[in-house]
Amino acid sequence: MKARVEKGYWVFRAPIGYRHVPCKSGGGKVLVQDEPIAGVVQEALQGYANGRFNSQAEVQRFLEASPHFPKDLPDGGLRPMTVTRLLKKVVYAGYVEAPKWDVSLRKGVHDPPGQF
Repeated sequence: MKARVEKGYWVFRAPIGYRHVPCKSGGGKVLVQDEPIAGVVQEALQGYANGRFNSQAEVQRFLEASPHFPKDLPDGGLRPMTVTRLLKKVVYAGYVEAPKWDVSLRKGVHDPPGQF
């Protein structure tokens, strides 16, 4: 698994908006965007980056209003930590890393949201 991360593959659980599929060349799996959730994630990330959403709370409200984004509270809401994690995950910027395995930040072989 460490060797795959070193080559730019995300070997962990697929983040929201992605799913794992077998590589066309064989040998493992690669992340691909999982629509329509990937589009919602893209809009949230870009909206936060360009100032459309001025706070993480606004991103949270946007995601809670989306029927496609999976909710993690019984009342249909999201935990604030879910939004924080989404905004901090390097995989959404097209990178991978595994600090616990001494694998530094590097370009991933997957496309970040919005790169279709």
